[in-house]
Amino acid sequence: MKIVLFDLDDTLITSSCRNHALMQICRKIAKLANKNPKQIFTQVINIWCKEKNPKVKYDWDSHLEKLCSQLGIKKKFNYEAEIKRSLNKAKAFPDTIPVLKYLKAHNYKIYIITNGLKKYQLPIIRHLGLLKYISRVYSPYNGVLKPNPKIFKNQFNFKNIKLYIDDQLYQGIYLGKKIKSPTGLISRNYHGGLKKFIKKKLKSEARETKFHVSIKRVTPDYIIKDLRQVKKILK
Repeated sequence: MKIVLFDLDDTLITSSCRNHALMQICRKIAKLANKNPKQIFTQVINIWCKEKNPKVKYDWDSHLEKLCSQLGIKKKFNYEAEIKRSLNKAKAFPDTIPVLKYLKAHNYKIYIITNGLKKYQLPIIRHLGLLKYISRVYSPYNGVLKPNPKIFKNQFNFKNIKLYIDDQLYQGIYLGKKIKSPTGLISRNYHGGLKKFIKKKLKSEARETKFHVSIKRVTPDYIIKDLRQVKKILK
């Protein structure tokens, strides 16, 4: 069995749908709190960044509930439902479908690994017609997140992974190094200067989760500017 492993957000799909859904809720909260929607959006992002409990780190309904509590708002909001109302905003990158079609036609199994909860991700995946290409979707459970290899629940042999592609260094490439998989960092705007690029990106990623890892452990085997490069990499 040959497996190609992909991250989801900002790798195969844009974050436009989820961001739109979150902003829609922020507008409703802002109206109740008599505040600017962008200010509310920033506040909920800050709550997410500061959240240390892995069991709720990517549960946006929990973050919204916490924000409403801070603002004295009793009304509850449902992020999952808002995503389903915002599916017209969902987009796959132009290189996504071509590479998924190619891999499936060449008998590769396509697995998704995401820190996004399935209740948020699956409606988008279905809407974009990606499920017919994907064999499995792995997501957080019981506080187990990327880059912890236990997120895979020991369900397959890592030696079967021919390539793992992610847009994140710590969550993605570091995980790939742990499971001894060839790794590709998808960076559609990469312009060279690898070491400087990695340092800058690690600093940005540290806003979401605090970590300590050497540059060597997050240096990918490949920098991928277009997913269709996968065809050459796998030959």
